[in-house]
Amino acid sequence: MEAWVLALSMTDATAFGPYLPNESILNACLSNARDIWQIQEQFQRGELEVDGLPVPSGFHPLCSCCDASSDCPKFAGVAHPELESSLTELTHWKDERSVLDEKIREREGMMKEWYAHADIQGRWIEAGSTRFRVTQSPGRRTLDRDSLAGELVELFHVGSMDDVDVPALIARHEKIGAPSARLFINTTSKQEKTHGIQV
Repeated sequence: MEAWVLALSMTDATAFGPYLPNESILNACLSNARDIWQIQEQFQRGELEVDGLPVPSGFHPLCSCCDASSDCPKFAGVAHPELESSLTELTHWKDERSVLDEKIREREGMMKEWYAHADIQGRWIEAGSTRFRVTQSPGRRTLDRDSLAGELVELFHVGSMDDVDVPALIARHEKIGAPSARLFINTTSKQEKTHGIQV
C-alpha cells in the first residue's frame, strides 16, 4: 500500500509520493496529535491562557486562507509598508510565470506528440527560421534510501551484526549541498478584505 499527497492550486495540481508505511513518521504524527489534544483540553479547563499557547514557526499552505492571519503571532515582525508595492509586483510576476509555465508545458507536449507521429527517426524539422527535434534522455538515477537501509539491516542481521546503526552509517556517506535562501510572500486576510476579496 502507498499514499500520495495531491497539492492543488487555482492553476496547477502536483502529486508528491509515493509514501510507504513508516512507523517512525506515524508515531511522530500520533505524538503531535496527542500534544495538540492535551493543549486544547488544558485551554478548555482554563489551565492555559491564549497568549501561552504554542505557535508553530513554519509556514503552512492554509495560512493565506486564514481569517486570523493578519494579526497571527506566528507572523509577528517589523512593519515596512514601503516594500508592499515591490512584493505585490513580485507576486504578480510569479503568478504570470505559473500561467506561462503551463502554456509552455502544453505547447512542448503538443510538439513532442507531433514529432512522435512524424516517424522521422531523430532528424531535424525545419519550420521557417526555426528547427526542432525530440531526443530521448535516460531517466534520472536516484537512491532509494529506505530500500537500501532495509537490505543493509537484513545483511547485517544475517552476519550477526545487529548492533550496526544503519541510518547513521548511511548518513555518514551523505553529501549536503550548499544552503540557499527562499523568499516567502503571504497576503494577510486584512489586505485581502481591503481589496474586496474574501477567501
